[in-house]
Amino acid sequence: MMKNQSIIFLLFLSFTLLPSAEASEWFPVPQFMSESEIGKVYQDAVRSQIIEQKGVRNSSGSSGLELNWLKQVAQSEREWQMNLQELERGYRRALSEVILRQTEHQSRLVLVSQYDNRIATLEAEIRELEVRSRQVTGDRQRYEQGLDNLPLATVAVVKALYTEELAARLKESGYEDSIFRKAGEIALTVMLEAYSTQSEIPFRQGGTRVSFLYPENISRFDESANEYVYLFPIIEINPFAEQKWAQTDEMPGVTFQSFISLEQAQAYLQQEQVGDARLTEWIEAELSTLQANNEHVLQTINGALRHYSTFRESLASEIGLLQAQIGKLQVKRNELSGKEALSQSLAALEQIRQDYRRHYEQRVLLGYEEYTMEFDVMFSGSSPEPRPRKTRASGEDQGLMVRSQEVVNVPVSGRPLKDIYADMILSANGKASEPPLIPETWVIRVKAEDEASELLQGKLRWGIDREEFQLLQLSRRSIGSRTQYRIAVAKRMHLLSEENFPPSQAGVCEFTVFFQPGNLKLNKNARQVINENTECLLKYPKQLVELTGHTDGNGKIKKGDNYVKQGIVQATAVMDYLVSQGFDPDRIILASKGASMIPNGSETSDPNSLHRVEVISRPEI
Repeated sequence: MMKNQSIIFLLFLSFTLLPSAEASEWFPVPQFMSESEIGKVYQDAVRSQIIEQKGVRNSSGSSGLELNWLKQVAQSEREWQMNLQELERGYRRALSEVILRQTEHQSRLVLVSQYDNRIATLEAEIRELEVRSRQVTGDRQRYEQGLDNLPLATVAVVKALYTEELAARLKESGYEDSIFRKAGEIALTVMLEAYSTQSEIPFRQGGTRVSFLYPENISRFDESANEYVYLFPIIEINPFAEQKWAQTDEMPGVTFQSFISLEQAQAYLQQEQVGDARLTEWIEAELSTLQANNEHVLQTINGALRHYSTFRESLASEIGLLQAQIGKLQVKRNELSGKEALSQSLAALEQIRQDYRRHYEQRVLLGYEEYTMEFDVMFSGSSPEPRPRKTRASGEDQGLMVRSQEVVNVPVSGRPLKDIYADMILSANGKASEPPLIPETWVIRVKAEDEASELLQGKLRWGIDREEFQLLQLSRRSIGSRTQYRIAVAKRMHLLSEENFPPSQAGVCEFTVFFQPGNLKLNKNARQVINENTECLLKYPKQLVELTGHTDGNGKIKKGDNYVKQGIVQATAVMDYLVSQGFDPDRIILASKGASMIPNGSETSDPNSLHRVEVISRPEI
């Protein structure tokens, strides 16, 4: 029975000493604590590890956990650097794309400005044509108002029973008698019906008057010996006048008729069996003259009205053509916006910035440390990749591969293993804290592969957020008469980051310096324009600046000179002023286009718009 109990105890002891396949939990590296509190943290970690690995391993070799952790340390740093390089390449690509799109956008804005100028010019022409069209409309209205007193005339006949009262009344009233007013009403109705279709404007209820009365007495007796008199007046009507007058009462026994044609008059005379050759000849002559005059008046009016209409239609057609041109220019201008491509490139750049931020926010440094002590002397070493630090005294950089070789007295005899290992960690980290393992601020400078591009020049700073440690293995072994104690420690350092991206070193500057005609020197306004834009030119010192001179082609030139030379002289004047303000002359390119068009591509009567130097600076993509 005792033998079986011994076997069971030995089996239990052997299982207790076997290493665990899993690592213990992570513990925070104690900071800002008292010595007793720090000791308790390390004691808890050692106790947890002893329980986890079921005792202390009797070997000095590295366990599988240590080897895996060392691989993880190396792989973590390698992957982080590879991701960083990929982010750098992506950032350079995104920034280059933004600069390209901004340059294209600026070029488009120049073209859009030219389209806007051209559209504004066409709109001004349209407004001028609309003013002329309104003037034509007003002229036509005034012309139509002037037609109020323009008469048409015809021959009429009044048949009435002769009485002494009628004779006396006509002698007294003359052409103003009601019988003539009634004849005028009848004539107006007949004339409006006969000629209204020949007029370009509608007839109105105009006034009438008798302008002439056939002087001979024309009469006839009927079967009852009643004498009827026939009056043949020439009646003028005003079909384009708007007059209101009371209708004349009906006159029983009196008949009225207006003659529109000679045939109608001849038929009436035959029907009534009145008149003689003289009356017939008079009616024929008057009707022929009046008909010709009426047709001439209407044709003249219609011709004038058609002239106004044609003029207005021509103006409307010209306005329509200009509006069509504006529509086409607006379509082309809208196609040049390029805002979507620029927005997409800016969004891509912002995305890569966010990727950068996440990359540094998740920065975790992995480390491995090993503490070894023989008897009462402990040696300490570490294996994270070397990083620069400074000693407190000299300030000189020291490596961290061998952190310290301090001799620390840790009592061993008669003490529990958990206390021995806890004191080893406490002593090692206590000495290591002078100075700290990693400086409080760790700086990395990130640069583009192509130094000339200067896309990435900012500094990226990390500060320590927190540190954690994990005990991978507690072991001991006997070397002759000595006992060696060993601790394998995994460490994680969580860093806080702050990125600082540099401003863009490329952009577009564009402006125009105007000259007075015949003057090749800068005036006050020209110098002011240059001063206002010099800051933009100095903002991008790696870009060339092109100065292109233009002239109007109307000025006098000296023998052997030409407009291209004048443009160069103007550009040189701008260059000299820039150099006088401290500008680098090696950045400047001079050019001249001589006599040319204004920027919007149309001719202008303003010589100041042509006499100019165009200044542009943009990156070469």
